[in-house]
Amino acid sequence: MFLDVPSQWPPQDPPPEPPKARFSPKEEKFLLWVVALNVLGLFIAPVGGFTILNAVRALFGP
Repeated sequence: MFLDVPSQWPPQDPPPEPPKARFSPKEEKFLLWVVALNVLGLFIAPVGGFTILNAVRALFGP
């Protein structure tokens, strides 16, 4: 059986929390542009994909 006795060494302090990442204003602006372009692509990509499919169908289909 195991007998839980007080340890001989004092408990270690937990490691300090790493600092939270902060963006500079330039990085925030760049990130906003990336998000805006992705949202724009969300609406444009399906239309462009459909156009390409229509072109392929026009080439090989009746």
